[in-house]
Amino acid sequence: NTITNCQFLGNTTLKSSGSNTGGLCLGGRVNMKEVDIKGNQASTGGGLYLDRYRGALDTVRIEDNTATGGGGGVYLYNADVGGVTDPDAANWYEADFEHCNIQGNKAANGAGILGGERGQTRVCLTDTKVTDNVAGSGDGGAIRLSTYGGQQYGKWRGWFHLKEGTVLSGNQASGVGGAIASARNDVTVDEGVTIEQNTAGTYGGAIYVNGANLAVNGGLIMENTAKYGGAICVYTDNYEENVDGSQAQIHTDINGGRIVGNTAGEDGGAIY
Repeated sequence: NTITNCQFLGNTTLKSSGSNTGGLCLGGRVNMKEVDIKGNQASTGGGLYLDRYRGALDTVRIEDNTATGGGGGVYLYNADVGGVTDPDAANWYEADFEHCNIQGNKAANGAGILGGERGQTRVCLTDTKVTDNVAGSGDGGAIRLSTYGGQQYGKWRGWFHLKEGTVLSGNQASGVGGAIASARNDVTVDEGVTIEQNTAGTYGGAIYVNGANLAVNGGLIMENTAKYGGAICVYTDNYEENVDGSQAQIHTDINGGRIVGNTAGEDGGAIY
């Protein structure tokens, strides 16, 4: 299934609670290219609601959408995977953003993208701009990924990968993660990525990670602001539980890049 060369502008869903979307609600395998999703409104997934989704978004512009709940621009919903414990099974849901623009969206949480809350999600951004999004009463100005269905490492966990050419800039969250807020979803930042001038009200001006692996392999993290951890805040007990009940160690690896000119109001100008 494909959607190409379309515009979805100024649509509204009136339902005030539950899961709905103002622009598009898609499930399964769908690819999108050269699509504008702008000025839509809903309680969840203001612009785009992706339900158990596998696909690629290429040159998609998701701008100025609003959700009163989560996912102003994009909401990735994954239903429970029914207790399947194999992380390589077909219960992964994937969204690959390439050459996209996610700008000026507003929501309570995950103003640009909200995902991973139930099931296992893989999200990859390549040469994509996520800018000037605002999470007005929660976490993740640009992106919020969290898993609450379970805590076993390898069962309910996903990952989020920022690749070359991606920019996260000017995003705001009243809670944690001015740009990225991730709980039990691993985060990787590659060379050629810029995360700059984002603001969090509490922890992690650029990146907040809770109970997940963080790998910074390069890139520029500059002029972000938070109360604790102007650039990065890592909150973890160092171990998470495996499916078999054993312990899996959680790592934070900073292998390259530049962390420059970030500000914390209390502690950890660069890292907390």
